[in-house]
Amino acid sequence: MSKFISPNNKNITWTGAISFDRTSDSVHPCRISTEDRSLYYPDLVHWADMSAGMTLNFQTTSSNIEILADCSADPMLSGDNISPVPGWGSGNYWGGAEAYADLYIDGMYTDSKATADTTSFSFNELESEMKSVQIWLPHLLKFTLKGINIDENAEIKVLENSQPRWIAYGSSITQCIGAVRPSDGWTAIISRTLNLELVSMGYGGEAHLDPLLACTIRDEKADVITIDIGSVPQVRNTLSERTFASGLIAFIKIIREKHPTTPILVFSPIYFEDREDTVNNLGMTMKMMRTEIEKAMKAINGAGDKNTHYKNGLEIFKPEHVLLMPDFRHPTTEGYAVIAEVLKSEIINLL
Repeated sequence: MSKFISPNNKNITWTGAISFDRTSDSVHPCRISTEDRSLYYPDLVHWADMSAGMTLNFQTTSSNIEILADCSADPMLSGDNISPVPGWGSGNYWGGAEAYADLYIDGMYTDSKATADTTSFSFNELESEMKSVQIWLPHLLKFTLKGINIDENAEIKVLENSQPRWIAYGSSITQCIGAVRPSDGWTAIISRTLNLELVSMGYGGEAHLDPLLACTIRDEKADVITIDIGSVPQVRNTLSERTFASGLIAFIKIIREKHPTTPILVFSPIYFEDREDTVNNLGMTMKMMRTEIEKAMKAINGAGDKNTHYKNGLEIFKPEHVLLMPDFRHPTTEGYAVIAEVLKSEIINLL
């Protein structure tokens, strides 16, 4: 026999969500403000509905945990030969076919379960003492919680969270869409290693410095902020030499309205073998994007903002790592470990 726990139970907590769509029998976490959904470009909403960087948390004595949820596979990501972002390589490098959920017990990795196109998944034969449960939700599909089944006589308690909060804005590199499992992305690795609450605002192919996202970051609690920018505007031809640096400066100025001294780390594009010297429709190469970011950072620092810092992407993921980027756009799980090792040190210095 099992005991049903409502998705709205007060003992269930979430990390990584900006807002929630709630009904009496379901909870869908989202990575943008749901009340502003109609104001965003539709493709950005599609990626924001995915539960990248999110965790489900509670304490329980149950030996068996069944998560009841709508985990419909994303059709754009489950094919074998179609890129999820036009112009961004080919082949299924995004783990969309499995969409794993990762279980951590008392901070230790315990198990993973494939969730795509399921209505439930279970973790069984756990210890029966009270323990902290953290489930990293699938990072490449829309997750809607319908409830949790635990053992009939088991207890469930809230798992309090007092971690510093890290908002990570960026592209598919920040969403970590090349990672096989959700806790294998560079943001997840760093958040677990440094005990940070991660809010992943990485959106595949949609890091275009949307002002509304800057407003969202401005209004959220944050102890440290990272901005991954440059690769998407270059590949998608959206920001020019005239608009890119000024757009980045304005994006940061909006954030500063309510985070005047919060540390911000901006990093430029990592190494993209086929785009370094490729001129896009707006006359920009990937090298030029890095140059424009450096100019923007010097201008911001020169205007008195000493808490905004810069890291060259070529120092994060280098030409020697190109084999860890099989589609020329998205690092593998091993590639994300390389990124995590470098950026972990940068973030430690900001905390």
